Amino acid sequence: MQDKTILQVIPNLHIGGAEQTVLEITRAIVEAGGRALIASAYNGSAYNADDKNKNSVPSLAPAIIAAGGEIITLPVASKNPFIMFANIKRLATIIRRYRVDIIHARSRAPAWSAYAAARKTGIAYLSTYHAKVHAHPALKRFYNSGLVRGQLVIANSQFTAAQIMRFHKVPPSHIRVIPRGCDIEALAPTTPAKTSRQAMRAKWNVSADDFVILCPARLTRWKGQHIAVAAIAEALKTQDKKNIKLVCVGGIETHNDYIQTLSDLATRLGVAQNVILAGVERDMRSVYGASDVVVAPSIEAEPFGRIIIEAQAAGLAVIASDAGGFRETVADHAGWLVPPDDVAALGQCFARAIMTPPKDLAAMGAIGCAYVASRYSDALMCSRTLDVYRELA
Repeated sequence: MQDKTILQVIPNLHIGGAEQTVLEITRAIVEAGGRALIASAYNGSAYNADDKNKNSVPSLAPAIIAAGGEIITLPVASKNPFIMFANIKRLATIIRRYRVDIIHARSRAPAWSAYAAARKTGIAYLSTYHAKVHAHPALKRFYNSGLVRGQLVIANSQFTAAQIMRFHKVPPSHIRVIPRGCDIEALAPTTPAKTSRQAMRAKWNVSADDFVILCPARLTRWKGQHIAVAAIAEALKTQDKKNIKLVCVGGIETHNDYIQTLSDLATRLGVAQNVILAGVERDMRSVYGASDVVVAPSIEAEPFGRIIIEAQAAGLAVIASDAGGFRETVADHAGWLVPPDDVAALGQCFARAIMTPPKDLAAMGAIGCAYVASRYSDALMCSRTLDVYRELA
């Protein structure tokens, strides 16, 4: 990648799976001697631990800049066709000015603009398909096809690759499967946490002998936190132990009343004291260290599902919806897969996890940790992505 310039295009830089990948690839490009440009509707606000709105979603922009990335502000989050058309010229200008070698679209919204700008300037275009592949309606499938019109498309899982081939008719030779990675060393249970288990639990108002089921995900209906809240109520019906806590860690997008929905649901089901809406936490090593089990109760198939590999890297047993990418990322004997959008099944699984001896949970966590270390490190993801860039540059 020496002397090569890569332009990644992503709608915004809020904390999320695709955005985290932008940060990691930015770091890899710079370390390999290249130049990393990022076109985004720049959200430059750094995380503020004293922010009164603990549920606001902070930005990865400061970390990207610290890694050597150069952020160029463009309205690439817009789906307005006039703005998308104008972005073609804007991106083409950037490509010429900075002598960009490859443009890499990471979302559907800017994909068409990036593709057209690449054709206009004669450079290589590729994309990463991070999101769900939609079969219907046909208009949406066509809109999403901007992601598959380049020389290559990166799929974040075998599941996503199969969906791309099925619904976009892309041949396997044009697809590179590169799962997302995580920082194995930073998350490892042997790595000292910045905040102790006791201190983190005190922050959540959780006692030392509480059984903590962690749900780390953006607060949105698709992620299924409402299913987890209802499942806690189901689990409590069969458990003598009442010291079960569901801790939901994650931010919300603007104009989202889902957090109130969760609070109202917990109150209605009589489990308000068992559900903690903890807001955004940046120190995930400490968060995982204060938890006993991690749940990812998405109500639809996740293309990949980064939190499951992070949780296993942290040495925790996991519970995930039996759909999509989770079928690849949950190691055998490292956790449980349950039908999505099934309160009763998830409640039974919670009860089973609670009754599992701690030594057995630890053994499950060790299996998952080894599995993730061998397949899902951020170093491996970055290396494979740079190899794709070399194919095109």
